[in-house]
Amino acid sequence: MNFWQTVSIISQVLSLTLGLYSTINILVDKHKTPSIKIKWLYPIANQLNLCIVVSNMSSSPVALTKFCLANNKNFIDSTLYPVLFTSSSVAGDRHCLAAFSDSVPINVSPKTSKEFILAFTNDQISDNFFTNLINKGQKLSFIYKLNEKIFHLEISQSDLKNMLLKKQEFTNAVLSRQNRDMIL
Repeated sequence: MNFWQTVSIISQVLSLTLGLYSTINILVDKHKTPSIKIKWLYPIANQLNLCIVVSNMSSSPVALTKFCLANNKNFIDSTLYPVLFTSSSVAGDRHCLAAFSDSVPINVSPKTSKEFILAFTNDQISDNFFTNLINKGQKLSFIYKLNEKIFHLEISQSDLKNMLLKKQEFTNAVLSRQNRDMIL
């Protein structure tokens, strides 16, 4: 075997190895499962506001098509329309600043993370909803549908207490969202 045959074989083996490595990485990357993290919760009257972060590190987009609160045997879907949190206008200006919740379906591009605020409105959510939940020692459960797969998410009592926002914190979060929407 001469020198050029050896170089040819080495380059073919190297090419095959790099091709296999690339194919395996593409398959692994495509099948990464997106994750959802609940950032905070805030109840107002018969409305529950929930901030979630959807992280999609796969190479294909994901769609969150359903997000519901499961309490006992009741399922409360998030609103299918944006809910108004707050609005304000500047004196002398005809424009009004408003902050709305997000609504499902939600699409998340590949290799990104996005934050969404979902609202749940229902007669089953009362002012004492969380107080009763915490006193009973129940977990808070959510069921969501991501790319046609159904997932279950539970929040323990200790996590629930840490996630509940105070009124001023919620006001700051909504104002931040209002300012962000104004810039966009």
